[in-house]
Amino acid sequence: MKPRILKILLFTLLNLAVVEGVLRLQQAIGPLYDLEMEHVTLARMSDELNHVPLPEETWTLGSADVYGEAAGDTYTIRRDSLGVRLNALRSDPDPAAPRILFLGDSFVEGYDDANTLVQRTWEALRELAPDAPPPTMYNAGHSSYSPAILVPQARRLVPVLDPDFVVVVIDQTDLGDDYMRYERLIRRDADGRIAGVSATPIAVAFEQGLLDARDHGLYLVRMIHKLHHTRIRMPKLRREYRSWYPHGSLSNAMDPEGSAEKYAAEIAVFRRNVDELVKTLVELLGDERRVLMVVHPHRQQTVPDVEGVLWNDFVTPTVSAVASARGVEMLAAREGLIEAAGEDGDVLYWPADMHFNYAGITIYGGVIAHSLHPLIDPSR
Repeated sequence: MKPRILKILLFTLLNLAVVEGVLRLQQAIGPLYDLEMEHVTLARMSDELNHVPLPEETWTLGSADVYGEAAGDTYTIRRDSLGVRLNALRSDPDPAAPRILFLGDSFVEGYDDANTLVQRTWEALRELAPDAPPPTMYNAGHSSYSPAILVPQARRLVPVLDPDFVVVVIDQTDLGDDYMRYERLIRRDADGRIAGVSATPIAVAFEQGLLDARDHGLYLVRMIHKLHHTRIRMPKLRREYRSWYPHGSLSNAMDPEGSAEKYAAEIAVFRRNVDELVKTLVELLGDERRVLMVVHPHRQQTVPDVEGVLWNDFVTPTVSAVASARGVEMLAAREGLIEAAGEDGDVLYWPADMHFNYAGITIYGGVIAHSLHPLIDPSR
């Protein structure tokens, strides 16, 4: 081999070795760009519930611009084998107490053990009935669960947990999620009922691509693979996957020209799934009086957004119509939340996040408890 070629080869190998060393060093002290990807897993994917929580997950709230004084709060969520949250703040269940299952999305899932809708409802119920045995509460909420997923989840949980009551918390994003995210992934049984919601193809592709990148022994190769996967491959896949409905889950609410007629297709899918969910729960529980449907507003449905527009609400009337037709209780929480917040709905939410802040969760729990208490009071 000619000396010049040998020098070039050695120089190239040396530089590659330096780059490899730098990448490993930054991983050890940072990382600035994660190349170990320890938390990447396909365990979150489900062909029954689309996506499921891990048994243990630790989260940290982001910047003060988003979460105010709570920024930086770190908490760990622990769950049992059914995906139901474990809560260290509540004592062992009393067999004489009513058992209450909460279904819903991240609004139900909550934050640390103290700051969940289920915990705050439990505390409010204790205040309303201090002499009664503390109810047993099950928190099965998980991010982005909407009625399409809640149907198979209810079929999984109710026979095992045998709750006396089920509280279903419906969020404004559920209408868009059912239509945009899950409608094409629903699998039905021979009777046409929802049997499951398959894992989202692009979610599986994203995780699998990172797993494939992690398989490389060299960090430099991992970096090239990961960059190509996240910056080139996935944006293309996402565009292709979403091209059939290029809107967000809250587009119907944000649309200043929105109407029930304009979003008739989305509302029809949502209503069908809510109706199947209520029907399923009544069948499983054997009594329509053991179901409470709850709907809450987003901030911009209580106060106008930055452009002075009060957002639409097609969710509440849809759920109300289903509840009325099926004979189950319905709580439209907007009025109670605003009244408890002193007519200023803005104080219920994080500064720049759609969810309720800690104070809002406490207020919301109290509102639910006042509707739930008459249902579980044996003297009624």
